[in-house]
Amino acid sequence: LALIQRGIYALHGSTVAIGDQGISVMGGFAAGKSTLVAGLQRLGHCFVSDDLTAVSTDGESAWVTPGYPMLKLWPDAARSLGLFDDRLPRVHPEHDKRFVTIDQGFSSAMKSLQRMYLLAVGDNVAIEPLTPVESFDTIVANWYGGRFGPAFLDAVGAGELFLQAGRLAREVRVRRLVRPASLAHDPLLSEKIAAEIERDLAAD
Repeated sequence: LALIQRGIYALHGSTVAIGDQGISVMGGFAAGKSTLVAGLQRLGHCFVSDDLTAVSTDGESAWVTPGYPMLKLWPDAARSLGLFDDRLPRVHPEHDKRFVTIDQGFSSAMKSLQRMYLLAVGDNVAIEPLTPVESFDTIVANWYGGRFGPAFLDAVGAGELFLQAGRLAREVRVRRLVRPASLAHDPLLSEKIAAEIERDLAAD
């Protein structure tokens, strides 16, 4: 709510910087957002935020404000990345998801947001463009406030939300990122995804 009141778009997504270029990944519950960002961070890319990404726009470009350097990972994902420890605190007493603190390789400065990727599952790693309408719909669907129901949207104002989403759709290219469902099935999956993202960024 505080972000919304400040005119900042609260994206349900996780963000990493490849060089100076920020990329955010979006998807529903257990889509693999945190796992993907953790995998990219383990390759040496800079962690920016997990789960909630604060995006501001200036009419020409979009910027991400770093979040707290902590990931929320399921045990199997943490194990596949070499990050699991039984002592890791649980996110919620009724779930086995754990908090993983990032003690190095994170950003304390705003990053220019260059891409937004909607996660999808497929046999091979691929990046697919979305139409302008699909980009707008994806950004709206992944607004963090959506999890609180229509009454929350009514309270904060749908009009401003749609204006912000429209600006983001114009300023940031939105893609669909297809990849196998689990890192555990392919130890080189993070490297393959990073290579595809780097090719996509270089296409500008």
